[in-house]
Amino acid sequence: MTTACAVIENEALRHRFAEALRGLMPDGNVLGLVAAEAAYAHGNPWRWVLLEVLRGHRRTLAERVADWPGVAMGMPQSTYLAWLDLRGAEGLVGRAGSPQQVLLEEAGVALSDGSDFGWPGFVRLNFGTTATQLEEALARLDGVLKR
Repeated sequence: MTTACAVIENEALRHRFAEALRGLMPDGNVLGLVAAEAAYAHGNPWRWVLLEVLRGHRRTLAERVADWPGVAMGMPQSTYLAWLDLRGAEGLVGRAGSPQQVLLEEAGVALSDGSDFGWPGFVRLNFGTTATQLEEALARLDGVLKR
């Protein structure tokens, strides 16, 4: 729908943001604008349900990470993206390749490689999905990280 908004209170920062985006993305379209208006006007009940679902997914993930020897996770506060520190993961120590690559090949779970963000040894997991998909991914990761 190519519609998004950024609320930036600081005028100088807002100007820098606008300059950085110039030419990078198309303007919004009518469908996106109508969807945004509907979300702002009528989406609050949905938003509250979504936040509860995401909090539950975050709890599930944190509980599972606690069972993976040598894996750490900072608790995400305002996102559905979790950073997992795998530098001490017993199931990965001594393996060739990045943790992301090993987990992709052995668990069949595609995570974002922390090296792409300047954090080698970390992976980023998106828990903004269905409970079924999250549980499937976590079960697959168990097979590698609980060793």
